[in-house]
Amino acid sequence: MLGKNHENIIDFVVRDKRSVLRFLGFDLPEDVSVVAERGLDVSETDPKQLLADGRIVIGTPPTFGLVIEVQTTMTNEDWKEKQFKWPHYAIGLRSALKCPTATLVITIDPRIEKLARKPIQISLNCWWQAIVLGPSNLPREPSTEFTRNNPTLALLAMMAHGQSYTSPEPPAKILRSLWESDLYQALENEQQRIYYDRALQTLPLWIAQALTEDPMTQEYFSPVVLNYVEQGRVEGREEGRAEGIEKGIEKGIEKGIEKGIEAGLRKSILLLLDSRGYSTTEADFQRIENEHDKSVLEMWVKAAANQVPGTPFFDDHPAV
Repeated sequence: MLGKNHENIIDFVVRDKRSVLRFLGFDLPEDVSVVAERGLDVSETDPKQLLADGRIVIGTPPTFGLVIEVQTTMTNEDWKEKQFKWPHYAIGLRSALKCPTATLVITIDPRIEKLARKPIQISLNCWWQAIVLGPSNLPREPSTEFTRNNPTLALLAMMAHGQSYTSPEPPAKILRSLWESDLYQALENEQQRIYYDRALQTLPLWIAQALTEDPMTQEYFSPVVLNYVEQGRVEGREEGRAEGIEKGIEKGIEKGIEKGIEAGLRKSILLLLDSRGYSTTEADFQRIENEHDKSVLEMWVKAAANQVPGTPFFDDHPAV
């Protein structure tokens, strides 16, 4: 069964294919066509079907083709099988396109990357190797310029190295730069949330939690808060229009955004408590819903992240 990371990484690469190719060393003029798509059937006349994750085709007519293979998990048995499949994928695409081809393996796991880089013997004196994009050639802390120009690569870098961060600053910098990229700005809200959902899930919990206290992060990056902020903006515009003057509209929007952030914090508390195995009581829920002080809600978010299983939330944290 394919996981969310696997499917999302395929989408990221297909959407941002040119920056991925540049990073791999392909010097492509802007006028050269590059087509990428999910799914690739490389079956031959043999009834056994072989399906890869996708492909990238350079040029019209094609001058080079890449089979996309995303690997988020791999057992020893999987690796034995891949040694036969990966070369076959490239040859199958070569036969279809009538041009040179390769298999591009993308992973955020160092163990899988080490396996993927091994030469594969395909004949007596013939060895084959995949092109590999993994933690060793993805920058641990990509610069602002790199992230804006290569948003998918920066996101993959964060997914690969997220657990090694020791402070919120590096991921916050990456997230802000990703938000500023043309690719991200062109996405719908639902697609934006997928990007940041994948990014935040790769971080240590305390860093992900710290990012929710950053106003920029709260408004643009948190997959939990994003919906509520947008909802707050809509409500604020409606309130402002009801007042019928420009100042009222501005105040209404500000008020709506605040409401959205509060709602997002409440949702964060409930989700964190649930992740800690805590069953929220009706009294807990009402107390959280009736609280409108943002600083108090933020304290409760921190407390929820450290909730001790089997103890009452509010009794265990009298200060909050």
